[in-house]
Amino acid sequence: MNYHADDRLLGANKYFKSWYPDPDRPLVSHEIYYHKFYDISYTVHFEDYQQMFHEGSIIPNPIIGKKFSYALEANEQLIQFVVSSTGHNKYGNISLLINLNELLCYLQIQGGFYTYLLEIVEYPSVSVAKLMFSHLQFEDIPKYDASKLGNPWYRDPQGNNYCSFSTRRFQYFGENEYDTELEFHLQLTNGQCKELYNKCRREPVSHYEANLEEPCKCMKYRLGRRDRWQNCPSPWKSKETALKMYELQEEIKPDGKDVI
Repeated sequence: MNYHADDRLLGANKYFKSWYPDPDRPLVSHEIYYHKFYDISYTVHFEDYQQMFHEGSIIPNPIIGKKFSYALEANEQLIQFVVSSTGHNKYGNISLLINLNELLCYLQIQGGFYTYLLEIVEYPSVSVAKLMFSHLQFEDIPKYDASKLGNPWYRDPQGNNYCSFSTRRFQYFGENEYDTELEFHLQLTNGQCKELYNKCRREPVSHYEANLEEPCKCMKYRLGRRDRWQNCPSPWKSKETALKMYELQEEIKPDGKDVI
């Protein structure tokens, strides 16, 4: 049977809905809709990686008005990690990867953190669950309990992490035929951004399909209305990006020694 849930709509237009789920209705209907994961990744275009490389620090994503989230003010600065995957990467050319448990341990040592559910964003063919780790307290954003089976990110008593590939839709309790993506947004200090940059592994990924005439192939240059799309400057395969990374590293070696 399908139930109407008491979900709260945050905002909507003809392209998506942003909402908070009814806390008494699970987002994931059965444990078979989970898969285990270890790493999360923050992926950027090569031009952005160059800046991070020279500064030795992760650069947060600028949030532009309501485009990012209905739950946060426009001046918030966050770093967006997602569950690592293979194939074409819509976010860019280079992934900074870290084991989620290592990240949680680091944040705990730094003085602790709060976990929030920013929102569920529902598009015609995919749902995105947005979570946030922050050292700040927000009264108007719901806390998130990762130990609760039925949430999109579930962490079992042994510390294993699972993400759901199928969460329910707005005011609906039946199965969801569409995919679900899980995002972890980090709110960090400048010092933590530098430390996290050094903790992450850096790997080239494929962004070769960026300029195809299909939606969601490049989240920086080809997002939203088609008449506003731009050509991505780095539609490269991972091998080409690896060469660019090597050349960048070679440029700054003093006396033949790597500065990294």
